[in-house]
Amino acid sequence: MARNLALIDPDVVISIRIPLMSRPNRFVLSLLFPIVMRILCDAIVIPPKSFWKQFDIPKSVEKDLFWDLPESRQALRNYFGDVRMLATDTGLMNRASRLVWKACKMDGRASRFRSEPHRSSHNAAA
Repeated sequence: MARNLALIDPDVVISIRIPLMSRPNRFVLSLLFPIVMRILCDAIVIPPKSFWKQFDIPKSVEKDLFWDLPESRQALRNYFGDVRMLATDTGLMNRASRLVWKACKMDGRASRFRSEPHRSSHNAAA
């Protein structure tokens, strides 16, 4: 095992640790995982309230940009393809957790491989 933690791939650590957890703990983690990911995404992506006030941007614009428009919801889903793949590979994707992913508006197809490009039907025709 590497001594420098920066050299350790977090996906590898997660895929080793999760199967060692008890079944009830894995179930609770499967429910909390998408919620924590959504909270962290909002914290990273959405600018602070002071930004909106400083530049006098209407609340409706903020709502449209961040997750109310179909395009922004699709972008949110696309952000989490690799995370859904990790959840699937580690056994954290079950019926109950799929409902949580859907409630967080981050549901969708898991990536087939890391950093898989997002393709839509109209892009593939070109």
